[in-house]
Amino acid sequence: MTATTINVHLAHRSLAPRGANPLAELFAAAYQGVQRLGKLLHREPDHFESVQAVLAMAREYERTQPGFAADLRAAACRFDGELDR
Repeated sequence: MTATTINVHLAHRSLAPRGANPLAELFAAAYQGVQRLGKLLHREPDHFESVQAVLAMAREYERTQPGFAADLRAAACRFDGELDR
């Protein structure tokens, strides 16, 4: 029994319409730019700043509502403790 190997060369045929690749690259670049802009605009506040702001609010309420001020301090301390984990 004999075997024969035949190599057939075919030309690569592009199925995409003319101009589709540059348009797709342009759209991808615009999409990535919008994503970067969204990340810049949606910056999360620093956790240290948040805890300090709640403690400052607790100091403001200390005279008029000491119970509420104590709750604010407890929440700030609890939140600060969760960040250490």
